[in-house]
Amino acid sequence: MSLDAAPRSPRITAAPSTAPILLLPVRLETRFAQGEAGPELWVRLYPDQIHVNRFDPSLDRKEMEHGSTYWTEVGKLQPGDDPIGPWRVLVAAHGAPRAAYIRLLTQPGLESSARATVRGETGPKPPTASLLPSSWEVSAHIRGGAVRTATTTQAAGGPALASSEQGLFPDPAAPHDPKGDPLDSAIRWMVDFQEAERIGMAVRVGLQPADLRDGIERVIAVGISASEPGQGAPALEQLIDAQHYTQGFAIVGQGSPTKNTPDSASTYARRDPGALRSFRVEVQGNLAADPRSDGQVLARGLGVGADHFQAIDQADGRGQENARLMAVALWPSTLGYFLSQMMADLLTDSEVDAARQFFVDHVRARGRLPAISVGAVPYGVLPVTSLSRWRQPAAAAVEGTVLSLIRKVQPAWSLGAAQTPRVGAGQDPDQALLGILGMEASSMDFQGRTVLGDEFLWNWLDFLGFNFGDLSGWWQPHTQASDRALAQLGLAGRDPVIRRAGFMDGFEIRLDTVAATLSETERLSRDATLPDGTAGNYLQWIARAAVDDLAQERWPGPGPAPTTLLYKTARASMLLEYVRAGVGLLVDAGVASSGLFKETILVGLGRLHPGGTAWAALDRSLPLTGGQTLKAYLPSAQAAANPQLEDLSAFKAGLDALAGLATAELDRLLTETLDACGTRLDAWASGLANALLDRTRERSAPGTARVTSRRPRPSRPLSQRFSGAAI
Repeated sequence: MSLDAAPRSPRITAAPSTAPILLLPVRLETRFAQGEAGPELWVRLYPDQIHVNRFDPSLDRKEMEHGSTYWTEVGKLQPGDDPIGPWRVLVAAHGAPRAAYIRLLTQPGLESSARATVRGETGPKPPTASLLPSSWEVSAHIRGGAVRTATTTQAAGGPALASSEQGLFPDPAAPHDPKGDPLDSAIRWMVDFQEAERIGMAVRVGLQPADLRDGIERVIAVGISASEPGQGAPALEQLIDAQHYTQGFAIVGQGSPTKNTPDSASTYARRDPGALRSFRVEVQGNLAADPRSDGQVLARGLGVGADHFQAIDQADGRGQENARLMAVALWPSTLGYFLSQMMADLLTDSEVDAARQFFVDHVRARGRLPAISVGAVPYGVLPVTSLSRWRQPAAAAVEGTVLSLIRKVQPAWSLGAAQTPRVGAGQDPDQALLGILGMEASSMDFQGRTVLGDEFLWNWLDFLGFNFGDLSGWWQPHTQASDRALAQLGLAGRDPVIRRAGFMDGFEIRLDTVAATLSETERLSRDATLPDGTAGNYLQWIARAAVDDLAQERWPGPGPAPTTLLYKTARASMLLEYVRAGVGLLVDAGVASSGLFKETILVGLGRLHPGGTAWAALDRSLPLTGGQTLKAYLPSAQAAANPQLEDLSAFKAGLDALAGLATAELDRLLTETLDACGTRLDAWASGLANALLDRTRERSAPGTARVTSRRPRPSRPLSQRFSGAAI
């Protein structure tokens, strides 16, 4: 996602921000030509795989017979019979996607209006292009800032490629004269530029002579759909169903390879040994029943009915929910600690809580909506919005803060992003390709260094023999780097803890992420056997251990205490959540202030620091604890039933859920979430779009889709950053 504003288009106008616009990808081909008025850029547009619709809603007589036979055989099944047998026969005859449609349309008791029509001997309907716009606006962005635009036109009475009646390929059943034109009229536009112009799939963009010298940086095509509001979502639902029952529609799990390699196969595979996979997906039940499933998450994001994902492969995955749980698990020991301790007094407690909620709900390094595949082609689904023209009166205050910070640090982020390996003009293509292949989706190595608080640092230097006069002259340069960073963030003159902290030179602490298994014993085992005979792993132990055992790291074994980054961050987060919950109970009881949660650098030094610490406060008891100390009460079943401790219970339940995941997924979740805490500014920018999309969906009436298209009208221009067909 680009963080800068795209040049405005004078011809494409924006729909209201409450009406999301779905952009589907298309393929562009270009060439330079000389026109009557000067140089031109010829641009062809081709539908992408997702547009190609091969679905025929009618059944032939053989399909009807096979469907009837299938249901007859299902009715004969007895206990002990192979339940997959009838399905296996139907799949062998028609393939799993079409078999699923035949099964659906021939089931007993189906209303006559819902049954498929039976076609004659004309053969299946030829493929068509679905959800193509009625016209395109194409923009050529000249190096230096100029933009040249042109809009496709369609001759009166000409064939409309977006029409359901226009095939993309020749009709094999149509008569053909071998002495006539070798090209079927339906595909002439693919090779004849003038024919493509005539049906609105090609355009000539007029250029200036200087444009050829300056060069074209990028070409963007945006589709305009002249359909009525409310038509977009039903059309998208129809396309999802059509792809599901023909070339296949699936959700792509995180970490899935997109191509076959010697080590692993891609997610897309026609292989279905024994029809077991398709039986689970198409026959056994609703894969999108769980509100937290990826199928429901995607349906809500697209504004379509979740019933269209009931039989979609991997719709029952919980990749997005797992990402949310990892964000919850890491927040206390990462950004939560940084904002509440290192940046203490710059944000109120409620502002830190709002930042936490925004991070957990909307910031995802993997994207907030799962990827999909149509046939063998994977597609990412990414909500985007314009940051330069952000105007959202209904947005939460935290969104304005996030937007302001993004704008301030974006120049530095863009400078670093420009160093990302890419193939482009003026580069050694071989070296660039090697650089690209050497990149990973998230960080692979993590290192740490020691941080010294200002009070400790001052006293330590004094202990080493530096006198206070010398230290006074040293202290100001010591804080200059922090002052520059704070000024860039608009916080000049502020004095958070991090401004005065000392950072030891070098990064001496090297940390593994997950270390292959959660138990760190047998490398192929997910669980470790604990001394009491139960099977568990370190995430389970962290969620269930007594507070003192966790604090003093009395690891039950087997073997020494883990050393991985996931263990360290999860353990620190659990301890911080116990302290946060305990202090909250003391504050609610009126026996402490929220300031108790602030970290003390020097503890127990008489007059200098006479007060206690939040950790020591956990040794206190309250009437609701029944005489127990807070340390003993917080991990108990009574505390789990206390509505005041709902956040603590949810945190522990999240750790338990993460504990059951494969270590490869945990490694992805850990590294990408840590990247979102640091370098992934784009994830926070996308978070604003995610929040906007959620508000839009919440304003929609239940069951009402808001994916729609609008007629062009004179209002605010729409950013042209993304190529695609708008519906």
